[in-house]
Amino acid sequence: MANEDVREIPLANVARAEVVTEETTPKTYVVDTYNEVTLEAFVSEGEEKELRKGNRLIAQLKTEDLIKGYNVKLKDLVMTPEVFALIDGGESTMSEEGSFASYTGPKMGEAVQRTPFTLNLYTEEKDADGETKGYLKVTCKHCKGSPASITLKDGDFFAPEYELKSRPKRGERPLEITALTELPA
Repeated sequence: MANEDVREIPLANVARAEVVTEETTPKTYVVDTYNEVTLEAFVSEGEEKELRKGNRLIAQLKTEDLIKGYNVKLKDLVMTPEVFALIDGGESTMSEEGSFASYTGPKMGEAVQRTPFTLNLYTEEKDADGETKGYLKVTCKHCKGSPASITLKDGDFFAPEYELKSRPKRGERPLEITALTELPA
């Protein structure tokens, strides 16, 4: 049996995120303030059924776990009104000068048509001297948000937390990871 050499990739930090709406005319929001991201596999768990006679195992029926997508948690350091509205399901407005004017959440008790989006996350590949050698881009397609969690606290900054569901279509892969030499312009 031959040994396989493995490539170790030391990763650190959330370098950047891109939220790209899945619309006829997509909008791309670049966010560089996410400081924590968690991707948790969403699976349909397989089953095992045994055929036993006393202390003897005669046969088994097994089905494998199947990936259905990912549940994503994002923690941000600041509020980005456009992204907040996209994920939460409400509407953000800007003043004529281009500054934030208002946000209104979705109506209570009514279904919300959230715009699906692709989430691109970038993390840094580090070298032994601490320099950045490259980046890995992690892509989750067809994300939809849910109502955002808000915590306001004296003496602390507001840090929104978002929960997303990434659910690919049949035949699509739920996760893509691509090596890059630099961040996109």
